[in-house]
Amino acid sequence: MRAAWASRAGTGRTIVRPDGCTDLIFHQTPGGQLSLRVVGVMTAPHPVHSDGGRRVALRLHPHAAGALLGDAALYRDDAVPAEAVWGAPTHALKEHLADLPTGAAQDALQAFVQARLRPVDPRVAYAAGRLEAGTPRIEGIEALAAELRLSARQLTRLFGVHVGVSPRTFARTFRLERTLPLLRDPSVPLASVALLAGYADQAHFTRECVALTGDTPRAWRVRNLQDAAPDTPSD
Repeated sequence: MRAAWASRAGTGRTIVRPDGCTDLIFHQTPGGQLSLRVVGVMTAPHPVHSDGGRRVALRLHPHAAGALLGDAALYRDDAVPAEAVWGAPTHALKEHLADLPTGAAQDALQAFVQARLRPVDPRVAYAAGRLEAGTPRIEGIEALAAELRLSARQLTRLFGVHVGVSPRTFARTFRLERTLPLLRDPSVPLASVALLAGYADQAHFTRECVALTGDTPRAWRVRNLQDAAPDTPSD
């Protein structure tokens, strides 16, 4: 598992951006309704409406989605009831999770996943780790495939099954994830952020930021750092 998380937030609407991962999320509403969903890897920002209920979740390593689900691409940009994946055992699991404190519920979710997890393809795990870290750059995916003695087409097909997206989409997602922390420093101009992150220019960075967060870089900076200094030049 990549991470376990939990929330008991107030009501409202938030935007969740792509992070390259698949989640298994248990939700207990204030009225006592229970759900367990597989939330597949995302390629665009999605609005999430909170009802103030309790959520307990596991986040898979990107390369492990297919090992759990069979074909991760089937769940891309979707949230599917766990019953549609594993059937009747999920009903008892939901009732069990509802009676457990957060830590124990996460342990129970992890045991459920581990019992169903098939072996991970080591080639996909290696490639995903390289692309997440930014080595090689997006333009070097063909070289990465050759390093694994695969064609670019074969690597793309493997990524679709095991991660749910293509290597290029995966690399784009994590390039932005590595870039957003730079926006938290208001002293760094947006053009410099784009250059440091390896985008072709500021316009390219802006397009990618809008596509993956719903905000321009300037809007994201202001929203996430209220005391951000005025910047040059404009988006």
